[in-house]
Amino acid sequence: MRKYILFLTVISLMSVGVTAQNTQELDLSYGEEVELNEYTFRYDDQDGTRYFEVTVERDGSTFLVEQQTQDELYDLEKPHTFDISDELDIELKEMTSDKNGVGLNLSLKASENIFADADMSTSAPDRVFVGQSEEVDIPLTLENTGIVNQTFSLGAVHNTSAEVSYNFQDFNVTKLKVDNGKEESISAKIDVPETAKKGTYHFELYAEDKSRVSENITVEIRESSDASERRRISLDAEESFIGVKPGEEKQIPVRVRNRGTVTIDNIEVDVEAPEGWETELTQSSSPSLEQYDSFRTMVTVKAPVNAQPGDNFVEVSASSDETATEEPERVRVEVQQESNLRYIGLGIMGFSLVLLIVVYRRLGRR
Repeated sequence: MRKYILFLTVISLMSVGVTAQNTQELDLSYGEEVELNEYTFRYDDQDGTRYFEVTVERDGSTFLVEQQTQDELYDLEKPHTFDISDELDIELKEMTSDKNGVGLNLSLKASENIFADADMSTSAPDRVFVGQSEEVDIPLTLENTGIVNQTFSLGAVHNTSAEVSYNFQDFNVTKLKVDNGKEESISAKIDVPETAKKGTYHFELYAEDKSRVSENITVEIRESSDASERRRISLDAEESFIGVKPGEEKQIPVRVRNRGTVTIDNIEVDVEAPEGWETELTQSSSPSLEQYDSFRTMVTVKAPVNAQPGDNFVEVSASSDETATEEPERVRVEVQQESNLRYIGLGIMGFSLVLLIVVYRRLGRR
């Protein structure tokens, strides 16, 4: 006979009788083995002796919880109940005949629904890649390994804006019936919108009825090849050249525009000026910009009082969560030299006045 760890050595599994019951009929043919969660029911033969046995898996070990030879089964008064554990009783109702010979008609009574079990598997890699506004299909196999039919509800758990739908034989489904001992092939379609954030996300694809099974997939959302065309932000300065004097300030109107086809979020405007220059923005940010929308801001620049004559450049750039300006908008600011014409004019006027006074006095003496 087979070698097992004696069940009686595991006190926690000793039978105290089943209270709340779930009942399931089971016909066990000669040479057949049925697995229900941790329990295995076997009607077979070894060394010329037919036997019925029940084993259970606990902590990586197999325990023998019941074993009867065929002769012992014949001698039992029918129906006969085997107290397997505190969660399972087996009632031997009768011994039957089929094409394989003698079989067993059993009634299983459990405190929990151990009759439903399932398995889900996929041939997809653990990590898949998909671009924004793209989709990816995850092939799945859903197997009902229990002894009762199940109609599984299909769903997904994730933290993205993607949508998950299931396809079975070219039909979109939210539920799928799988008979006991059967398996069905389905696919989970992950549809990523163009507004989805780039990054790595975890998807749990699950099927649930009397039992629940799932597959975990890591999805890396990448920017699509045409994303730069869909997400574009630009700056337009209304003046590309201004002149200032030392210590003087000027304003430059700039328009920030969403030139893409999707909304962009958290727009920030930044100004870079030469060292010692002062800058200020009337509006430096916006929570979002819809497709083709824009806003206008005034960039105030003030030259230092000791600014040297010549050209300087002020650069204005903008960024959002999704994109940024490829090149900053450059405005040439010329620091103009103070003109001496005013002082020359005053000098001429003063000289003329003095000259008139001298002429008047000389003429007055005559």
